[in-house]
Amino acid sequence: MGQALYLDFSPAVEGSFGKVGGQPTKLPIQKPWRREEDAFYGFLLELRADELFFSVPGAEYVQLYQSIEEGDDPLPMAVVIPYGAQDNKEGTVQVRPGLGAWGITGCVVDEPDVLPPVTLTLEHGSFFKSKLGGHDPWENEQGRQFLGQISERPVDFNFAGMTCSLYLEKDGRVSVELQ
Repeated sequence: MGQALYLDFSPAVEGSFGKVGGQPTKLPIQKPWRREEDAFYGFLLELRADELFFSVPGAEYVQLYQSIEEGDDPLPMAVVIPYGAQDNKEGTVQVRPGLGAWGITGCVVDEPDVLPPVTLTLEHGSFFKSKLGGHDPWENEQGRQFLGQISERPVDFNFAGMTCSLYLEKDGRVSVELQ
């Protein structure tokens, strides 16, 4: 049996595992877009890295940003925030419109090492909840590490009706997929 940290989102509550909306704790050192495109991306959420459930080498946080343009691709982009990054003292990071401030907490849940057969039933729905670590319900066969997944609800994220999955690639990058 493996363990996963199943995430709970609470409006306007300080979260021990991260936060949604509001201002990020630290400022990105490097972004996956050009500086002149900053006005087109908004902060979505921040997850605190740890060694148990969300291990990203050298990272203190992983932040997700998303285009703020209506009709754009809803795929978020991951930004790894290393230890020693500058604190966000001025609070001027653009935030994805429409998001309230939510805290992220969680509880540890035992998961089987292998998912049941392909004919999943409603009792297996928990495999698809927001979580860090645990089993990858999407049958990852690309040799990368499943870090976790975020569902659209209860926060009302716009992932086009899909789940946002995070992976640690062999080269150390954090990739994001909507599934």
